[in-house]
Amino acid sequence: MSYLGNCPICLSDYKEPYSIPCGHLFCLKSAETNSSSSIQSSDSCQNGTYQYMVPSLRRLFLSTSPSESEGLIQKVEALEARIKILNIENYELRRSCEKVKADVARHARGENAAKNKVERLENETTRLRELLGEALVEARLARAYLPSSPDTTGVGDDHDRGSSDIVRCWLPLVSLIFLNFHEIGLHRPFGVDIQIVSFLPLVLSPTVAYFISISVVPRPFFDY
Repeated sequence: MSYLGNCPICLSDYKEPYSIPCGHLFCLKSAETNSSSSIQSSDSCQNGTYQYMVPSLRRLFLSTSPSESEGLIQKVEALEARIKILNIENYELRRSCEKVKADVARHARGENAAKNKVERLENETTRLRELLGEALVEARLARAYLPSSPDTTGVGDDHDRGSSDIVRCWLPLVSLIFLNFHEIGLHRPFGVDIQIVSFLPLVLSPTVAYFISISVVPRPFFDY
């Protein structure tokens, strides 16, 4: 059955539908086979004063087949389904972007905290180096003003004082450097692994040299 309905004359689907001035539809063949009086007296027309002639009929350029409209409906439904899928994908992308944004903010906070700690350790290192320098100066001044006895002063005492100076100068600095490299290496604020092993020969060489010297070089012996 046509979605336009049926012709009121032949009671079948419209074939080449035409419209009369009052707006009613008829098949062209039905309108031509019936006289104007029969159309005028038809119950389908509420205005019987008009004379409906065949030349006054107007052609309706409408498709009587529902296939085209059904095709459009199917296209609309497919587009609506595609819109739903795109909305779901858009929602997932928004969630993913929010998660990445939160991760970036968290990493930024961690990086700032690590930078602050590195700065604090650098300041502490500078302060300890200054204290170490002051302590060494005070130790030298105190040793210079200490009274010395000729009976107890000798080459061996000078050797001991020089060795003790080496130990006092290097052991605090070695401990300080190990502490700072350990703190920085644990956090790796800039993503760089600090190879502490490469610094060991430079740091330990004076101390190792001292222990070798006191174990190999014999102390002078004096007979009194």
